[in-house]
Amino acid sequence: MGQHVWLLLATVFTELIVIVKWWNQQEGTTRQMPEYVKVGWAIGFTVLGVVYPIVQVRAFFHILRVERKRI
Repeated sequence: MGQHVWLLLATVFTELIVIVKWWNQQEGTTRQMPEYVKVGWAIGFTVLGVVYPIVQVRAFFHILRVERKRI
């Protein structure tokens, strides 16, 4: 991942921390975060944490195979 992606991830993580911190402090209520928000975050972290590295490793091995054929 490039430099800007790490900055983006840090910003998203900071926003998530702020949302979680202030969620229950709004208007003095103790309401829960909606289920669709939790599912959305879970899907996002799964894609970033599992699918993206798998795609990158496969691309790396594909490049290695192409280089071996050229030699």
